Amino acid sequence: MEYDFIRDKDGAFSVELSMEHLVIGHWLNTELAADSDKILNFIDDIKQFKNSADHEKAYVGQEYTLLLTPEDAEVTANALHMKSDQFNDLLQEEGLHEDDELSRALCGLDDLQFLLQDWLEFIQN
Repeated sequence: MEYDFIRDKDGAFSVELSMEHLVIGHWLNTELAADSDKILNFIDDIKQFKNSADHEKAYVGQEYTLLLTPEDAEVTANALHMKSDQFNDLLQEEGLHEDDELSRALCGLDDLQFLLQDWLEFIQN
């Protein structure tokens, strides 16, 4: 998984990921941002999850949900969970389609842990 960390001239932090993992970057920028305590908690939760017998664990945020499984981490936009028939009808009427690539992304659990550790190191320096 490729990513770039950015600190703009105003001191704001953001992360950019490849198109395949774009939603993971949005999740990180939106749900955790540069909050060291939240990031540390997620790193600890991932470590504990890897050593547990749990099959999955979900974290529902304001805009995104993170689902951990023993091998993967999936980030999904919460808007996907609120789909309705009316919404689908509107898309069809307008000749549009929903782009799941911009609403969902998957990466390895270890990859997410490494990303969070690198992100934490970046924002603390």
